[in-house]
Amino acid sequence: MAPFEANAEAVNLGRDDAIAAQYRAGQTMQSIADDIGLSKGRVQQILASRGEVEASEARAARAQMRLEAGSAKASAFWSEHSASILALAADGASKQDIVDRFSLLYPRVPEETVRYALDNSGISFSRKKDPHHFSDSVIESGVWYICGLSLGLSPDPGAALIGVDVEEASGLRLALEERGVSEDEISKVIAICVVTKELSLARELELTKVRYTSVRAPFIKSQNLGSAQHAWPADAQTVMKRIGKGYWGDAMTALGISPGKRGRARGLLLFQENAYPQALRSYIAASSAIDNRTSASDYDVWRQREYRAGRTWPAGVSIRNKYGSWAAAMRAGTTPTEELSKPQNGRRAQNISAELLHITRRDMTDKMKEISSSPTADVRDPLIRSFLVNYAGAFEINRREWLREMIFTDPSSLDRRLDPTAPTLGRRQRAALTSSPVDWDSVLTDMYLDRTLSDGGLTNADGWLSPDVQAELDALPNSANLLYGVLRAARNYFTHDSSEARLRMTEALSAAGDLDSDFRFNQPLTQVSLIRWLAAASAKRLSKVAMVMPEVWKAMVAAEGVLRAEVDSRP
Repeated sequence: MAPFEANAEAVNLGRDDAIAAQYRAGQTMQSIADDIGLSKGRVQQILASRGEVEASEARAARAQMRLEAGSAKASAFWSEHSASILALAADGASKQDIVDRFSLLYPRVPEETVRYALDNSGISFSRKKDPHHFSDSVIESGVWYICGLSLGLSPDPGAALIGVDVEEASGLRLALEERGVSEDEISKVIAICVVTKELSLARELELTKVRYTSVRAPFIKSQNLGSAQHAWPADAQTVMKRIGKGYWGDAMTALGISPGKRGRARGLLLFQENAYPQALRSYIAASSAIDNRTSASDYDVWRQREYRAGRTWPAGVSIRNKYGSWAAAMRAGTTPTEELSKPQNGRRAQNISAELLHITRRDMTDKMKEISSSPTADVRDPLIRSFLVNYAGAFEINRREWLREMIFTDPSSLDRRLDPTAPTLGRRQRAALTSSPVDWDSVLTDMYLDRTLSDGGLTNADGWLSPDVQAELDALPNSANLLYGVLRAARNYFTHDSSEARLRMTEALSAAGDLDSDFRFNQPLTQVSLIRWLAAASAKRLSKVAMVMPEVWKAMVAAEGVLRAEVDSRP
């Protein structure tokens, strides 16, 4: 062999070794050909002549290369987006939901990179919701429908026309259409749902689990269900799980329906209207001070902390039910920063009492008209009972918030309350008020304010208000205290019906009767006899009791005006 040919063969052998090594490492024939300057067919011939590399081995090598490259991309992706992914997962987002979000907003990020990162994140994602299951609003509509059927209500589309929630009704109609329910029947169902829901605002409705199940049974038999479809209304177990966290009483309480004596919620309260925005404002303020997270699950964690501190707020499921969605609740809870601040040097009064005076007068007038126009005692008696319970309950909550706001508004309230001549403070209260910063939340708890306002009558403020402001409250006549005592005792009696509640009711009537002969109650005390007695003579006694609240708010308007003048006159 000539020297030139030998050298050429050596060069070719070295080149062929390099080709085999590159292919073994996972490079494709085309990429090798491009690197060396040969055709893909020639590279294939060289590899075939050597017989050193199996195609399966090369494919495995290329797969490993892709995996390593994918891992690097996924790591970079996770470093950038992990916080958002964790937040979405905490709010119950499924893996597919997160993939879809990135597909929409980050189209240049390969889907396999997102999936690789999620698969190796160690997160337990929520499963994607079964499309055959119902939304929460459709489940709640089922409860209202069964409650209406239980009451024997007739469908009245005209009466429901104004109060219907179009979005909720459209979702319900779609669910029923999928189950073969006719248009006429759907119209009747929606009308009964709306009318029942509106009726719950005027009187207390009751629906036990047993009653729900028995009334539901005939309706679901008429539906044309597919193999994977669930019957509507949802069964009681689904209602309990989705609305009541596993409890029938909690589910009904969240909707504002009484679950019956046996299904009573475990210590839950039916909150007044203003408790919901107050809860949201307090929660948003607390969240903004920490990390600005405002998810439904985080709200429930905050609510548990508040409960341990002596403050009780509506449950997250009740918040969602009231506003329709968590996002809508957050929008409703957004308030100016000044309303969320704690007092340091005082702030402008908010005219709370004037607003509540207007609301109280309006509500009282509307309810008294409704009661007086009731055709029969069967209709009137539940209205009176509901009116007394809700009217007194709302006043107590609003008065508590009024006193808290007055304390926050007055820059001198702290020094006044720490003065040795003020009513005695507990050791923990004094420590909280003398700490830096002042721990207002530990002092002005709902429990403390409720006790203050109930123990000393309508005028007690436990030493927080200035003498001139307090004088406006002290100007209330003794008759106001006595009639408010009747109202408060009636609320407790209708709520608990215990021997202690009956005793307090008797004592309140006796005290009022000593001042006003109209309130001498000379018959055996029962809830029915009390209601009928209040309703007698065109509800004259009921009207006198109800008029106490506007009179009290008038005094509070005057007190608030004095406080504003005091604050404005400070240098």
